[in-house]
Amino acid sequence: MQNEAFGNFLKNLPTLFETMGRTIHEGRNTVKVFAPPESHFGVEIVVKKYKVPNPIQRVHYTLSGDTKCRRAYVNGMTLTVFGFSTPESIAMVETKQHGLFHTGYYVCMSVNNEKNLLDLITENGVVNVELADQFAEMLVKLHKNGLVFNDLNLTNVLCTRRYDGGTLFTLIDTNRMKYHGKNDLLWKKCINDFKSFSGSFDAYNHVVNKYCELRNINKNTEIDKMMAIKALYSIHYRRKKRFLHGLKNLIT
Repeated sequence: MQNEAFGNFLKNLPTLFETMGRTIHEGRNTVKVFAPPESHFGVEIVVKKYKVPNPIQRVHYTLSGDTKCRRAYVNGMTLTVFGFSTPESIAMVETKQHGLFHTGYYVCMSVNNEKNLLDLITENGVVNVELADQFAEMLVKLHKNGLVFNDLNLTNVLCTRRYDGGTLFTLIDTNRMKYHGKNDLLWKKCINDFKSFSGSFDAYNHVVNKYCELRNINKNTEIDKMMAIKALYSIHYRRKKRFLHGLKNLIT
């Protein structure tokens, strides 16, 4: 009976999302929490509604099936299989309009209200060395398993202190992640993964140094490459933001 009720919840999710649930994030995408009995799932769940893509993207998603909600659903299961912490994937729902993909919903388990890594890795302007080292270790394991996160915005990394003194890093917002296979992940893709690192420069510098040390990589040459890649990415990101802001003002 509960499975049937939850199935009906998913079937009607596009309508229910607009009138039910508690909003915890609203921006480009909207994230809501649904607690029993709203969801008929028995425990609290999270639903992320992705913004409606532009017409070209709608055609692409319709033909390829490679939607953001599908990637988030699959990537959540992939991370779990490899032993990494991420909210458990439950379901995905896609809607169409005039035969084209319209928008998608990703449904996953709720996680405790942990702090994100951006708030913790630097304290009063000083890098938390222990936490930065542990994060570098996690990234080494991620890459050695053929996984590239592709969005190292540190707000996408939640932190829970373990009883043994270590830190459990829970990865969220995983739709950009790619799995390349354990033997096929090139070093270039590994160092490109650091370009969107959103912490302070000191935190970034510490993490990449520790990462190279753990992988026995020549710091003198590779860190310079990583710094250059990040600098170019930052320039491109700022230009893109200015362009989109100007375009939005022009349209409105």
